[in-house]
Amino acid sequence: MRLFHNRPFAFLCFAFIFVAFCLSYVSWEIKVIFAAILFLAAFSIGGALVLRKALKKEKTKAYYKTFFVLLVAISAMLAPLSHLTFVDLRREAALEFVGERYVSFVVISEKYDGEYSSEYLVKTESIDKQGEAYKCLVICAFPDAFEVGDKIYAKAELYPSGEELLGYNRYASDGEYLQGVIQNDTDYAVISKGNNNLSIAIRSIRNAFSEYLERIFGTEDAGLAEGFLLGDKSDLSPIALRDFKRSGTSHLLAVSGLHMSVVIGSLGFLLTKLGLKRGIRSVVLSILALVFLALTGFSMSACRAVVMLWIVYMSYLYVKENDPVTSLFFAVALIIFFVPSSIYDVGLWLSFLATLGVVSVWQPLSNKLSSGNRKGFLGKTKYLLKKLLLAILITFICNAFICIVIWSCFGEISVVSLLSNLVLSPMSSVYIILVLLCCVCGFFTPLVLFTAHFGEIMITIAGCFSRISGAVISLTYDFAPPIIIFMTAAIAIMLVVRLRKKWLILLPPLVAAAAFFVCFSIYTVNIGRQTTVNYYSESKNEMLIFTRGYSASICDISDGSYAFMKNAQSVMASEHATEISDVMLTHYHARHPSSLDKIFRNLLVRRISIPCPENTDELYLAKLIADLCEKYVVELSVYDNGERLDIGNCDFVVPVRETITNVDEHPSICVVFCNGGEVMTYVSPESHLGAIADVAQGVVSGSDKVIFGLHGNTSESFYSYELGEQIECVFYSNSLLFELSDIEAGEYTVCVCDDSIKIRKFKLLLG
Repeated sequence: MRLFHNRPFAFLCFAFIFVAFCLSYVSWEIKVIFAAILFLAAFSIGGALVLRKALKKEKTKAYYKTFFVLLVAISAMLAPLSHLTFVDLRREAALEFVGERYVSFVVISEKYDGEYSSEYLVKTESIDKQGEAYKCLVICAFPDAFEVGDKIYAKAELYPSGEELLGYNRYASDGEYLQGVIQNDTDYAVISKGNNNLSIAIRSIRNAFSEYLERIFGTEDAGLAEGFLLGDKSDLSPIALRDFKRSGTSHLLAVSGLHMSVVIGSLGFLLTKLGLKRGIRSVVLSILALVFLALTGFSMSACRAVVMLWIVYMSYLYVKENDPVTSLFFAVALIIFFVPSSIYDVGLWLSFLATLGVVSVWQPLSNKLSSGNRKGFLGKTKYLLKKLLLAILITFICNAFICIVIWSCFGEISVVSLLSNLVLSPMSSVYIILVLLCCVCGFFTPLVLFTAHFGEIMITIAGCFSRISGAVISLTYDFAPPIIIFMTAAIAIMLVVRLRKKWLILLPPLVAAAAFFVCFSIYTVNIGRQTTVNYYSESKNEMLIFTRGYSASICDISDGSYAFMKNAQSVMASEHATEISDVMLTHYHARHPSSLDKIFRNLLVRRISIPCPENTDELYLAKLIADLCEKYVVELSVYDNGERLDIGNCDFVVPVRETITNVDEHPSICVVFCNGGEVMTYVSPESHLGAIADVAQGVVSGSDKVIFGLHGNTSESFYSYELGEQIECVFYSNSLLFELSDIEAGEYTVCVCDDSIKIRKFKLLLG
């Protein structure tokens, strides 16, 4: 491919990007040392050039090569210097203000408004009467008090960004180095209201445009329009977000080159029909691209697309044509130079690598495949088949180029993306044009209704792909990293060497896909068919997570708090599961509806089983859960106490609980799991004292594996369980609660976790 052949400027930009990436995670001292080394190298090379010139012994070709090496050294040196100037030194200066300070700031946006606290993104104007401009998160330990645009003078305690404050972990966004807490509503004064600086004005224009879309489409349909047109997914339904992600088409909701080409291309077509000359069109469209960029919130991927667009329009004015590869590297280098923190922006890297795949691999293949005779039935058929192949190839190539980022940042990939993008990508372009027409035509009802229905069809299609069994597979298998790393290295090498046949660059991703499929098949046959049981416990909250292949089933024995239940996702990731086939609640708690709402919106859950309500409180919670199931398209089943259930990764499950009077109680619970002829039983502490004592003793004596859990009130008396001769493993969550009948030592494994250990986790295999 010879990516940098006859592209010296692209190579200079690559040197800058590569060094910036490599040094982004090291301390500022190392950046200084590296910059000093590069400076000495550049100084030495420059001296050699001067000496050569003075002695007049240089050869022209060698002189230019040495001069180019000097430029590469300077380009690489700019990377650490840029990061030092714009990030490291500013962070060090900002952290000097940690402590109690008097701060003057302007409120940029409202982040959170709760019953007991509120949060705002602000821009400081002074700290202790010193002019200091920093982005900062201000947390007020009282309800909503400020409005966007307010200028405030307050006494605040400043902390480094990322520290836990008021019981929550807050993560800093780009350019935020400080976060402040205002403890009392008497510690601030509003100096002025409605400050109208540029960032607030842009945000208000964006909000006004969003409101205009809501007036046209209505609240529900406007969320999709904002997502596709502006990249704002805040008003899009959680289930739609989840489905677009699982179908591998979430990139359609991130403003990038596709959106820019559709929007600006449509406006360019309109200006062409109006008779504007190409030079005037280039200037007008460049300005409109900047306006559109502001409306999208200046996302890094959109910035990359706009810079490349500007280069294209500049070429219209000054040169005959531009080189897409050089434009891409220059656009990314320019963004990283002026916004060094963008090096951490995953969206920028995804956009950069996907576009690199398109301009370096797909475009040459497209030019080659598009040629040929199109006359006659056979010619037209071949042409259409080539177009279909190219449509599949563009998704395949983009996925191959971004695979290393997907693996390192997300850990899973959609295997249906080749088909889903084939359908949804062209539909998204049509939808964006329809939304633009609706914006121009205002409230023309037939067009608005057609656009809304078209959007609903897209969501339905994404949902169909999302709910395909195994639509998403994990990249956390031990065999995945070597395959992905070798594939990426092979692609990188083939990009810079000379390939006589350009299609050969498709071999690394094809071989990698085949290797992954073979390894995955072998793993599935030998290991993946076993059911792995993870027991996870914090305090008196417990859950059992059964995984097999890409599917997980959860038995929840907790107080329903999301802080605990969300741990299922990390356990699933460690076991390579990407969807939940079943969730079984052993009993109700008031926190369950809100926690399940968050779980349903983040993960695909196919079914939930809940116990038959025994009182009005449980009936109320069951109704809330039923409403959530209807909202997120989750199958709901209600089981009776002691009923034999068919739960995803087990042959059958039998849950038994004691009768309680209200949801604040913690009932004694016994759950039996059978899989492949093996029986595992979970028993809670007070099972021997209540109505289920006989049941508990019976199932424990017939079990191969037993978990003595923590949920429920702590027992003050011992209870001796008799174990059968077939027992293989016994797990004590608290070794002081239970005594076991005497069995010859060595015939079964005993696992003990004392109360001093906060998190208890162990793994078993069933079947």
